[in-house]
Amino acid sequence: MAFVQLEPSEVESFVQMQLLDLARTLARDEELTLEYDLYSAWLPSASGTAGSRLFLSRFWSGMEQKRQLIGLKSDVYLRTLGTAVHTEPGAIRDYRSRLEEFPLPSFSLQLFLLCEEVRLAYLVMQDRPGTQRILLQRFAMLHSYYTGRAAQHMRQKQEADALFAAIAARLMSAGPIGDTAAVLSEPLQELLSGLRPLLARAEEAWSTWETASICAAAAEAAGERVVTDMTSVYYALKAGSAAPAGPDRSALPAQQQAPEAPRERAKPLPNSGASADRNAAEGAPERLPTWHRETKPASSLLRFELERGTRSHSDGSAARSLEEGDQALATVRAAELRARTNQAVSGDDLAADETRPPRSARAADINRFARAVRVAPRAPAPGEAETYRSIAAAVAPLRRKLSRTILLTMERKRTAPRVDLAFGRIGRKLVRAAYEDMPRLFYKKSRPAPRPDCAFQLLVDCSASMQDKMEETRRGLALIHETLQSLQIPHNITGFWEEAEDVKPDDFPNLFQHVVPFAQSLHTGRGPNLLQLEAQQDNRDGFAIRTVLPQLLSRPEKQKILIVFTDGEPSAEQYHDEGVLDTYEAVHEARRRGIEVIGVFLARREITDGERKTMENIYGRGAVLIPSVEELPQRFSPVLKKLLLNSIL
Repeated sequence: MAFVQLEPSEVESFVQMQLLDLARTLARDEELTLEYDLYSAWLPSASGTAGSRLFLSRFWSGMEQKRQLIGLKSDVYLRTLGTAVHTEPGAIRDYRSRLEEFPLPSFSLQLFLLCEEVRLAYLVMQDRPGTQRILLQRFAMLHSYYTGRAAQHMRQKQEADALFAAIAARLMSAGPIGDTAAVLSEPLQELLSGLRPLLARAEEAWSTWETASICAAAAEAAGERVVTDMTSVYYALKAGSAAPAGPDRSALPAQQQAPEAPRERAKPLPNSGASADRNAAEGAPERLPTWHRETKPASSLLRFELERGTRSHSDGSAARSLEEGDQALATVRAAELRARTNQAVSGDDLAADETRPPRSARAADINRFARAVRVAPRAPAPGEAETYRSIAAAVAPLRRKLSRTILLTMERKRTAPRVDLAFGRIGRKLVRAAYEDMPRLFYKKSRPAPRPDCAFQLLVDCSASMQDKMEETRRGLALIHETLQSLQIPHNITGFWEEAEDVKPDDFPNLFQHVVPFAQSLHTGRGPNLLQLEAQQDNRDGFAIRTVLPQLLSRPEKQKILIVFTDGEPSAEQYHDEGVLDTYEAVHEARRRGIEVIGVFLARREITDGERKTMENIYGRGAVLIPSVEELPQRFSPVLKKLLLNSIL
């Protein structure tokens, strides 16, 4: 028996970030969100809402990583360059309204959606030749898949399903029609040969309306030979979208089966009643497919049925029917939209009630139960002041080197000397006075560059995974604190972590300890507070970045810089799967709002390739990986100089 994999692998987060960037670039929509579902689909943004939503199919999830990436990229190409541009929703609505007129409604709808997807693929390859390699590889994988499905359906005496799979394999291949038709019975082979002219026209259709006309004729012809409609769902219309969605590897039976007696359970199910009637649900006129044991679950439906324990008509041992209870998907998603969202708090008083900065729907869902709690720093212990003085003395040579490099750079960066003036100081080049009627021989000295007009927010990951890096991180913090203090640059140093022991089902407390607040950053004697930063429990990096953004944005300085000391491993309650992606989106959001973001990885050892890749995936060029604090001036100075010089230009 195949087991459902609830948690995607770590690699999928990196792949999803790449796909998100690709989709936003192709769709030219910076607010676009990327999600996984049973079928791929495109939901354009409604008036007054955030960006569009792109759903990628879980059909590819069980494949080898290279083939999986090809499939996911092809979904992005088809939806952003095809569906969003070339699909005509009116034609789909019209075709769908006429389904009851066809003898095989399910076959007719899925054939139409299949032909529309093939048409879009050819249009995308024509408009963007660079996509041809990926889309042709998609065709090859689907051709092999549908060929096998056609043979399986014939063994099960499912003629409509076998015919559809054979048509799909034919459309995904440039080979002769007999290659796939050989697995069909003789009557179906004759029917498929008769449909060949229509299939050829479908590949070259110029609009969705023409595709609808071709598929209507093909469905009428199939209805004359085939009696029973399809019992599998490969393609479907996603709720809220007129775009075709598919394929689905599960190939779910579409006919309702009789309820079966539930198996005995050790504990009673919280939702002991059967699921609600799908057709009775308002706002969902189409039938939606459900999950399958070979397919990764949609994010809400499967969690609803496994974690909450909804009864169904299936014993779970095989692919189940499209039951009346499958409308649980709509119930869960509606509940998610109504879920209480705790507001992130900004400023020195985190208890204040302020509105959280705009974020994507994904971030709001992942962090909907996260709550920011301020932790006031305690008074330094008797030995901490002496310990900090020893640390400051140890990093003093590094501080002087870093400060001197910054000051020399600032001193050289003067405004351009003003020359060729009518008055001022006499210059040395006086030859022009002999041959010019009105020579301009004077100049004025340039003014020294002002101090940097910037503010720093230093955010420190205090999770358990920082245990072996915290000592080196504190030394780095001391170096930067002493440097910024000597340059009279205001800054804030905050540690953050999630208190795992206090987590409740609807409350995830995230603690923020402002050991050096902005108001006291230039005062002497605040350095020992850095020693209070210790490795604690979990970390929710994306939520932490969004929480400190309002405070940093409210600063009067011209330039705002956020430095995150972390190991790039976000992990907290309900934050394991997509923590890396959520942190990446938080960094992207901060940069769009004008804040420079740097991720610093400090460790007294060699940094592994996996750690380097993780940091670079989240922070991009803003990732600074330093094996030891002794190398911090050398590695950090170029980045810091560039940022500070931007503030004085």
